[in-house]
Amino acid sequence: MMILISGPYRGGTNDDPVLIKKNLDKLESVALPLFRKGHIPIIGEWVALP
Repeated sequence: MMILISGPYRGGTNDDPVLIKKNLDKLESVALPLFRKGHIPIIGEWVALP
């Protein structure tokens, strides 16, 4: 099953790259456990960003 992981990416960061990275790290921390359970995790930023 493909599962979309959503959450704040830029929200509450004032475009601070460190805070943006922290938000992305939180989203990605959920992706690996889902993958290990046999699902395909997708975070929108993975698709949208170059």
